Amino acid sequence: MTINTTRKIIDYLNNEAVDSIIENQKKYSVTIEKLRTEPVIIFGAVDEGIRLLEILIQLNVKNIRIIDTDPKKYDKKLLNEHTIESFFNTEMKNAHVILAIHRTLKPYELSINNGALSVTTFLHLQNLYPEIFKPHFFHKNILMTLSNSASLLSDFSASLADDISREVLYAIPRSR
Repeated sequence: MTINTTRKIIDYLNNEAVDSIIENQKKYSVTIEKLRTEPVIIFGAVDEGIRLLEILIQLNVKNIRIIDTDPKKYDKKLLNEHTIESFFNTEMKNAHVILAIHRTLKPYELSINNGALSVTTFLHLQNLYPEIFKPHFFHKNILMTLSNSASLLSDFSASLADDISREVLYAIPRSR
C-alpha cells in the first residue's frame, strides 16, 4: 500500500459516516447466507480460529475446514470434530476463506492465488456483523476509532518533514 492509497483511506474515513462505510462494505463482502450454504475454510488454528469455528457452528455452517501453516498443528482435532489440515495441501476453489490471524497479507495473496471464492478477515466480519461475530475487546469499535482519529492522523502527517516519515506513520494502520 502506497502513501497515496493510505491518504485516500484517511480521506474516506474523514468523509464517510461509519454506518455508511459498513453498509458499503457489506455489498462487497461474503454474506452470512453464503457462509451458511457454501464451503468455508478458516485459516489459522489458534485462539481466534477456534473462536471463529465456534461461531460458525452456532450459525449452522455445515461445511467448515480449518487450516494452518504450522506442521505441529496438523491432524489435531478442534472441538472434537474438525481436524486441522495443512494449508499447503488444501484445495480452496469454491470455498470462502476467513483469515483468523494477525498478519494477513501473505495468506490473503496465497488464498486468492489458490482460487478461493472470497477471502476476508475475522476482524472484517467483526466490524460488519458485530452482533454475530462479537469483536475481541481490542477490536471493539475499531472502525469508529479509526474514523474519529482520521483527521488527527491527517494533520500529524502534514506536519512531518518528508515522505519517508509519512511512510513510517502510514505503516502503522497497514500492519493490521
